Amino acid sequence: MIKKIVTILLTVSMMMWGTAFAGGKEKCGGTKMSASGTSAVAETAGTDVRPPRPPHRHAGGLLGKYLHDNMMTEALSELSGQTVDAVKAEIEAQGLRAVFETYSIDQAAFRTLMDSKTVKLAQQAAGCGLLTQDQATAIAQEIESATATTETATEAATTETTATETGN
Repeated sequence: MIKKIVTILLTVSMMMWGTAFAGGKEKCGGTKMSASGTSAVAETAGTDVRPPRPPHRHAGGLLGKYLHDNMMTEALSELSGQTVDAVKAEIEAQGLRAVFETYSIDQAAFRTLMDSKTVKLAQQAAGCGLLTQDQATAIAQEIESATATTETATEAATTETTATETGN
Protein backbone atom coordinates (compact mmCIF):
# COMPACT_ATOMS: atom_id res chain seq x y z
CA MET A 1 0.00 0.00 0.00
CA ILE A 2 2.83 2.41 0.84
CA LYS A 3 4.44 1.67 -2.50
CA LYS A 4 1.18 2.54 -4.23
CA ILE A 5 0.93 5.86 -2.39
CA VAL A 6 4.53 6.69 -3.25
CA THR A 7 3.82 5.85 -6.88
CA ILE A 8 0.88 8.26 -7.01
CA LEU A 9 2.78 11.03 -5.36
CA LEU A 10 5.62 10.57 -7.83
CA THR A 11 3.15 11.04 -10.65
CA VAL A 12 1.84 14.25 -9.15
CA SER A 13 5.38 15.42 -8.53
CA MET A 14 6.39 14.82 -12.12
CA MET A 15 3.52 16.97 -13.33
CA MET A 16 4.52 19.77 -10.96
CA TRP A 17 8.28 19.64 -11.55
CA GLY A 18 8.49 18.47 -15.14
CA THR A 19 7.55 21.78 -16.71
CA ALA A 20 9.85 23.73 -14.42
CA PHE A 21 12.80 21.49 -15.32
CA ALA A 22 12.00 21.62 -19.02
CA GLY A 23 12.69 25.33 -19.21
CA GLY A 24 9.78 27.23 -17.76
CA LYS A 25 8.22 30.35 -19.25
CA GLU A 26 9.95 33.57 -20.20
CA LYS A 27 8.92 36.48 -18.02
CA CYS A 28 10.40 39.96 -17.73
CA GLY A 29 13.15 39.58 -20.37
CA GLY A 30 15.84 37.15 -19.28
CA THR A 31 14.22 35.92 -16.10
CA LYS A 32 12.49 32.58 -16.40
CA MET A 33 9.60 31.51 -14.24
CA SER A 34 8.56 27.94 -13.67
CA ALA A 35 5.12 26.89 -14.87
CA SER A 36 3.77 27.41 -11.36
CA GLY A 37 5.37 30.87 -11.30
CA THR A 38 7.16 30.14 -8.05
CA SER A 39 10.85 29.82 -8.82
CA ALA A 40 12.71 32.45 -10.77
CA VAL A 41 15.83 31.58 -12.70
CA ALA A 42 18.03 34.52 -13.59
CA GLU A 43 20.66 33.95 -16.22
CA THR A 44 23.93 35.61 -15.32
CA ALA A 45 26.97 35.18 -17.53
CA GLY A 46 25.56 31.95 -18.96
CA THR A 47 25.08 30.35 -15.54
CA ASP A 48 21.72 29.79 -13.88
CA VAL A 49 21.54 31.44 -10.50
CA ARG A 50 18.65 30.04 -8.54
CA PRO A 51 17.50 31.55 -5.30
CA PRO A 52 16.88 29.03 -2.53
CA ARG A 53 13.40 27.59 -2.59
CA PRO A 54 11.19 28.20 0.40
CA PRO A 55 10.59 25.18 2.64
CA HIS A 56 7.70 22.98 1.58
CA ARG A 57 4.49 24.04 3.24
CA HIS A 58 3.12 20.50 3.55
CA ALA A 59 4.47 16.97 3.58
CA GLY A 60 2.86 16.17 0.21
CA GLY A 61 5.07 18.75 -1.49
CA LEU A 62 8.18 17.36 0.14
CA LEU A 63 7.17 13.83 -0.75
CA GLY A 64 6.58 14.93 -4.34
CA LYS A 65 10.04 16.51 -4.43
CA TYR A 66 11.68 13.33 -3.14
CA LEU A 67 9.78 11.21 -5.67
CA HIS A 68 10.73 13.51 -8.54
CA ASP A 69 14.38 13.67 -7.46
CA ASN A 70 14.57 9.88 -7.18
CA MET A 71 13.01 9.35 -10.60
CA MET A 72 15.34 11.97 -12.10
CA THR A 73 18.36 10.26 -10.54
CA GLU A 74 17.20 6.90 -11.87
CA ALA A 75 16.79 8.33 -15.38
CA LEU A 76 20.24 9.93 -15.26
CA SER A 77 21.64 6.62 -14.08
CA GLU A 78 20.11 4.82 -17.07
CA LEU A 79 21.37 7.43 -19.54
CA SER A 80 24.89 7.66 -18.09
CA GLY A 81 25.44 3.98 -17.33
CA GLN A 82 26.39 4.87 -13.73
CA THR A 83 24.77 3.53 -10.58
CA VAL A 84 21.99 5.51 -8.95
CA ASP A 85 24.18 6.08 -5.88
CA ALA A 86 27.06 7.37 -8.02
CA VAL A 87 24.77 9.78 -9.89
CA LYS A 88 23.21 10.99 -6.64
CA ALA A 89 26.65 11.64 -5.16
CA GLU A 90 27.77 13.52 -8.29
CA ILE A 91 24.64 15.69 -8.28
CA GLU A 92 25.25 16.59 -4.63
CA ALA A 93 28.96 17.29 -5.20
CA GLN A 94 28.93 18.98 -8.62
CA GLY A 95 25.35 19.91 -9.42
CA LEU A 96 22.90 18.68 -12.01
CA ARG A 97 24.35 20.64 -14.92
CA ALA A 98 27.78 19.09 -14.34
CA VAL A 99 26.31 15.58 -14.44
CA PHE A 100 24.67 16.34 -17.80
CA GLU A 101 27.95 17.71 -19.15
CA THR A 102 30.20 15.00 -17.68
CA TYR A 103 28.21 12.17 -19.27
CA SER A 104 27.13 14.11 -22.39
CA ILE A 105 23.48 13.47 -21.59
CA ASP A 106 21.15 14.87 -24.21
CA GLN A 107 18.39 16.93 -22.57
CA ALA A 108 15.82 15.81 -25.12
CA ALA A 109 16.60 12.15 -24.39
CA PHE A 110 16.37 12.88 -20.68
CA ARG A 111 12.97 14.59 -21.05
CA THR A 112 11.70 11.72 -23.20
CA LEU A 113 12.78 9.17 -20.59
CA MET A 114 11.25 11.20 -17.75
CA ASP A 115 8.01 11.55 -19.72
CA SER A 116 7.81 7.81 -20.34
CA LYS A 117 8.51 7.09 -16.67
CA THR A 118 5.76 9.53 -15.67
CA VAL A 119 3.20 7.95 -18.00
CA LYS A 120 4.16 4.48 -16.75
CA LEU A 121 3.84 5.65 -13.15
CA ALA A 122 0.43 7.20 -13.82
CA GLN A 123 -0.77 3.91 -15.31
CA GLN A 124 0.55 2.01 -12.28
CA ALA A 125 -1.24 4.45 -9.98
CA ALA A 126 -4.47 3.95 -11.92
CA GLY A 127 -4.00 0.19 -11.74
CA CYS A 128 -3.90 0.24 -7.95
CA GLY A 129 -6.73 2.76 -7.55
CA LEU A 130 -4.72 5.80 -6.48
CA LEU A 131 -5.70 7.60 -9.69
CA THR A 132 -8.65 7.05 -11.95
CA GLN A 133 -7.96 5.83 -15.46
CA ASP A 134 -9.23 9.19 -16.72
CA GLN A 135 -6.66 11.00 -14.57
CA ALA A 136 -3.85 8.75 -15.82
CA THR A 137 -4.99 9.32 -19.40
CA ALA A 138 -5.09 13.09 -18.81
CA ILE A 139 -1.49 12.98 -17.55
CA ALA A 140 -0.38 11.05 -20.64
CA GLN A 141 -2.25 13.46 -22.93
CA GLU A 142 -0.70 16.49 -21.20
CA ILE A 143 2.78 15.05 -21.69
CA GLU A 144 2.04 14.20 -25.31
CA SER A 145 0.69 17.69 -25.93
CA ALA A 146 3.73 19.35 -24.33
CA THR A 147 6.04 17.12 -26.37
CA ALA A 148 4.24 17.97 -29.61
CA THR A 149 4.44 21.70 -28.82
CA THR A 150 8.16 21.44 -28.09
CA GLU A 151 8.79 19.47 -31.28
CA THR A 152 6.85 22.02 -33.36
CA ALA A 153 8.83 24.91 -31.86
CA THR A 154 12.11 23.07 -32.45
CA GLU A 155 11.19 22.35 -36.08
CA ALA A 156 10.23 26.00 -36.65
CA ALA A 157 13.52 27.20 -35.15
CA THR A 158 15.49 24.73 -37.27
CA THR A 159 13.66 25.83 -40.43
CA GLU A 160 14.31 29.49 -39.59
CA THR A 161 17.99 28.83 -38.94
CA THR A 162 18.35 26.89 -42.19
CA ALA A 163 16.62 29.68 -44.15
CA THR A 164 18.92 32.28 -42.57
CA GLU A 165 22.03 30.24 -43.34
CA THR A 166 21.05 29.75 -46.99
CA GLY A 167 20.15 33.41 -47.38
CA ASN A 168 16.43 32.89 -48.06
